[in-house]
Amino acid sequence: MAERITTLLQDRLPLDPDRRLKVPAIRPEDDMVTVRRRLGRYLYDSLAKDTDRETLAVGTANMIWPGCEPVDRETDAEIARDLRRTESKTGSPAIALHHPAGRIIIRLGPHKPMLARIDYRYRLSKRTVDTVSLPSLLAARMIMGHMADPDPEREIRDMLSDDRHTWQYFRTNMDRRFDGICGLVVSCATHGVRLPDPPEAGDAKALLAWTAGAGAIGLDCDDARVKGLLAERLEWVRWTAELRLAAETILRVESDWRMNRDLARRTEAGASATVFEDKKHRDPKHDKAGQASPFAMDFDRIEVDDDVDLALFARLGAEWEALKPAVPMSGTRAALRFRYTGRHRADGVYHTGLRAIAIDPRHPESFGHELMHHLDHTWGGTDLSLDPLFRPLLDHYRETVDTARMKGANPDRWLAPAEAFARAGEIWLHMRLDSAENSLLSDGGHYETDWAYAPYRDRWNEIGTVFDRLFA
Repeated sequence: MAERITTLLQDRLPLDPDRRLKVPAIRPEDDMVTVRRRLGRYLYDSLAKDTDRETLAVGTANMIWPGCEPVDRETDAEIARDLRRTESKTGSPAIALHHPAGRIIIRLGPHKPMLARIDYRYRLSKRTVDTVSLPSLLAARMIMGHMADPDPEREIRDMLSDDRHTWQYFRTNMDRRFDGICGLVVSCATHGVRLPDPPEAGDAKALLAWTAGAGAIGLDCDDARVKGLLAERLEWVRWTAELRLAAETILRVESDWRMNRDLARRTEAGASATVFEDKKHRDPKHDKAGQASPFAMDFDRIEVDDDVDLALFARLGAEWEALKPAVPMSGTRAALRFRYTGRHRADGVYHTGLRAIAIDPRHPESFGHELMHHLDHTWGGTDLSLDPLFRPLLDHYRETVDTARMKGANPDRWLAPAEAFARAGEIWLHMRLDSAENSLLSDGGHYETDWAYAPYRDRWNEIGTVFDRLFA
């Protein structure tokens, strides 16, 4: 649960729930300054319109450096002069805060091409001050949530720096002749330490593994100075790889959240209102059958279309009693309607806003899929399909699904986390029934042969483990 909270941006920032700005992608050639700026600009531009930027800046700074206090520009002429100069250059307001290591000036407007200055020293008083933008500060705060005990006086202030010379040259070379990770390998070779070739640029996970292997090789070095320098440089490489991986994770989860949100809205917009509305003139027999059925014990509202065969509906009620022990029941009950859904070009529909399931009685096997949508959305504070536990299954699904078979007006819906989760959830329910056939689920052969479930064909054991933990 903790990791899910740190990766969902809206849990930490006052973002616009209707944000439409394109989620940026981290490119292989991006250095750490660019990574921070991409993330920071997206966060800043996605803030809700009524956000108080000054309050947000003070709160964010205190998350990084607890104990920050505002500086009164009326009593500190040096800070006041710096604030006026900053505001004149950027065209937006700025504030100044005291933090444990000195002072920080935060530009409250969007990112401008004014370099961040870390440890800038005033000429007369010799006091130091950091000048950063609010977008960069927001990015640093979000990235901190993914780091292992980052030091605000070292890594975080280094992260806020725009000095690319510091990032790309000094931190990674051994003897100031070679630049970057490849240069580190070359310079180590000149000192008799053979490191493996580094991975491709931008592959943060591979770079983390590489630093571990290179560090083990460095331990066997006889030259104490080279051994110390290598350990220091590898620590910086490891930390920058973690930073990049954190930014990629934040933006990936944001993109997935957006996909789930947009999928739900398209489904709701495309659903005929009548499929989720109570009929004014219902057949009393069908109404009574719905309220007396086993479904009524577990769903908020039961409605059975007048054309539904009541004998068939009774059999489906018995099937629900057989399936129910395998289903983790959410504290939020869904409305359940057996309606003909042909106009939706779907065998079943789940309405996120109304928390309502509509099942075409001609295709009761769609029940399991729509039920998993409901559990995904209501089991916890956020969608289970965005939980880090489900991430490996989601990544595998996206990498291996036959995209040529993805048809329709919105083919990308097949890749939404909610859809991949519902399909895996169907398989999980099928396994919990010990593969017994049930009309409210597809048969086992369908899950083993249908192209939409093919990516999970060899992952049933993993699905069982992951879903057991998600619903523990």
